[in-house]
Amino acid sequence: ENARRGPPLPAGYSRDEDSKLIFEMSKKMNQRLNPGYTIAPHAATSKADFTYDEDELDPVDKTHFRKRDTFSQYVEAQARFSLLTKKQKNSG
Repeated sequence: ENARRGPPLPAGYSRDEDSKLIFEMSKKMNQRLNPGYTIAPHAATSKADFTYDEDELDPVDKTHFRKRDTFSQYVEAQARFSLLTKKQKNSG
């Protein structure tokens, strides 16, 4: 039975203290390695530096945005065709 438990523990040893120490070491290590593993709330330094100013932004020229071309017409026709074939399969 003693062979399954491992070597005997030294005098004055407490598994609770060891577990607490390992848990604290694990927390500290994960805080350093994983930026998402934080206890205290924090804010990025760039967030404090950036302030939104509407006057600084240039107006966007949207004359060339989402223009219809042969590819967009093909995609729309393909979508219509697939919807028609689905309806025919479901009704028939």
